[in-house]
Amino acid sequence: MAGPTGRAAHCALGEELMIYQVAELWAQLDACVRDIEATGDACALCVDCTALREFDAAGLQLLLVTARHLDSMGARLSLLGLNDKLREQLRGLDPGGLFDLQALEAA
Repeated sequence: MAGPTGRAAHCALGEELMIYQVAELWAQLDACVRDIEATGDACALCVDCTALREFDAAGLQLLLVTARHLDSMGARLSLLGLNDKLREQLRGLDPGGLFDLQALEAA
């Protein structure tokens, strides 16, 4: 299998990443991760967090499990469009630096 080429898989979050949304999002993330595993041509899974306003422990666990799995494959989990509050919260909850946290860009 060839190594990652710099391409990224994409998915988007809604306003909440709570226990109620985890099962649905898991299916989305799992499909993206399986695609990365099967093709071996993506180096990241980019998750659009522009609409995200809050998350709970279940949502955080889902992101951490996904990030760890991608890391074991040599890929990254990139969280795009985070507002300042969520970016700081996630930075504090991710001391190992598994997340690639990118701020909400000014329009």
